[in-house]
Amino acid sequence: RASDQTVWWTDIQESKLFRLSWPGGAVRTFELPERLASFGFVSGDDSRLICAFASGFALFRPVTGDMNWLSRPSDLAKGMRLNDGRVAADGSFWAGSMIETKDGDQSRSGFYRLSNGVASLLFGGLKISNGLTWSPNGDEFYFSDSACGTVFRSPYPPKSVDVLEFEVFVKLKTGAPDGAVTDRVGRYWSAIWGEAQLHCYSPNGELLHVLRVPAKQPTCVTFGGADQNLMFVTSAREGLNEAELDRHPKSGSLFVYKSNTCGSNTYRYIL
Repeated sequence: RASDQTVWWTDIQESKLFRLSWPGGAVRTFELPERLASFGFVSGDDSRLICAFASGFALFRPVTGDMNWLSRPSDLAKGMRLNDGRVAADGSFWAGSMIETKDGDQSRSGFYRLSNGVASLLFGGLKISNGLTWSPNGDEFYFSDSACGTVFRSPYPPKSVDVLEFEVFVKLKTGAPDGAVTDRVGRYWSAIWGEAQLHCYSPNGELLHVLRVPAKQPTCVTFGGADQNLMFVTSAREGLNEAELDRHPKSGSLFVYKSNTCGSNTYRYIL
């Protein structure tokens, strides 16, 4: 967060939120009432976050634990929870859902748009939504379905509140596209779950660069620092056996890389 040079991330399964003071290195942990899948910063209010918890959307004040539920979509009761999310250029907050159980209804698992405290399901058909981000000028919307290894792209804003007109941007042969971000010149950086890699794609979908990371399951990447030229990469230990942890002992860590590119605009949720 540029206003106070802090880095925030969540441990979904442990229901914890972390705040790192940069570059000092002090980390504070916040206990959460339920799993937190994604969040964004709020316009004019550094004390609260707009959050996609497992069961719905809320405004949450980490220091005090105060929470104001805004919307808890009934669709999520059917074997699903919210997952990756990000604030759009228009000040709305988007978060996708993911199927956790066999009785999850894939036709109702897609993206929710939260605006003025009201969440609307834009479209369905995804199993594990991820990779939400926008082009630098906000006219294109990227997202992925980790279950089928595919990144999609759509014009933004959508022409219809019910339908996204999207195209395949990238189809992976191995690994799953997880959290992602665009840089200042429109390149798409994706954490590749299961492959210990970050992929950098041109706006045309050409693979430009592969960055190896010391964790088998990188989960997300974002830019930060005073000059927006640092890449912060989160990772997970979940599901790794002893042999895999021996090969990737730093799994579950936060990694920081100095980059020769910079992040694009970061937007805040408008109440």
